[in-house]
Amino acid sequence: MNRWRSTYKTFGEQGFLEERRGKGSTGRPRAEKLSAYKKLEKAEARIRLLEAELTLLKKLDEMERGGEEETVLTPREKYQAINETIRLYQLTNMTRYLCQVANISPSGYYKWLQNAEK
Repeated sequence: MNRWRSTYKTFGEQGFLEERRGKGSTGRPRAEKLSAYKKLEKAEARIRLLEAELTLLKKLDEMERGGEEETVLTPREKYQAINETIRLYQLTNMTRYLCQVANISPSGYYKWLQNAEK
């Protein structure tokens, strides 16, 4: 709220409509300068995520084309493909994103996962 008030005092209503404005910016503060090691770590994590996404999409595509006719995958099959991808690439924190890619609900995945463990 304090940042919004100071922006309003400095720039008026127009201040809320602009995206970036140097010192009076209301946007998210920039992160500190990253070391080369941290940049490399972030790049490697991004590569792993993109590889996992590509692998998941390939699996889903192969499963849909399994027979002579194109079939629609059930949510269970999608859940299983996501689970295999997460285990393969060790992406425990990216479950919601992979569910979004597969066009299924994360809550359904977590319910399936609980029942699968039982």
